[in-house]
Amino acid sequence: MLKFSKKSGFTLIETVLAMIVLAIGIFGTMHLFYQTADRAFDTDIAIRATSLARDRLEQVIFGKKMNGYASVNATNYPPTESLTGNYSGLTRTTSILEVNPTNLVSAQNGSEYKRVTVTVAWNGGSITLDTLVTLWGEVQ
Repeated sequence: MLKFSKKSGFTLIETVLAMIVLAIGIFGTMHLFYQTADRAFDTDIAIRATSLARDRLEQVIFGKKMNGYASVNATNYPPTESLTGNYSGLTRTTSILEVNPTNLVSAQNGSEYKRVTVTVAWNGGSITLDTLVTLWGEVQ
């Protein structure tokens, strides 16, 4: 007759299965950390781009207030800028178009309404902001 003794401990199969389960858990957690860090980086770039676009719109509005409606033109606000320093890799595009006052989209010279569109782009995305500048309130 065979006698089996009860020994406590892990078998090799139990140990291997435990390691596999642990590895899958660690892999999932590390993937989650990677995605979170990647999205945080994308959010940081989007915040910087939005700040640059708002800055340009504020410059245009201030320029109109200080120098008049006629100063809002491509000469004073370059159409394309490649940025450097903390904003390296970002490109800011400014579009100024005199538009039809009824739809604010189609071009119409002499309408006294200018649509200013600022787009800040980077590898993988872009932010676009618009504003409207009018001749209203200026003494002629």
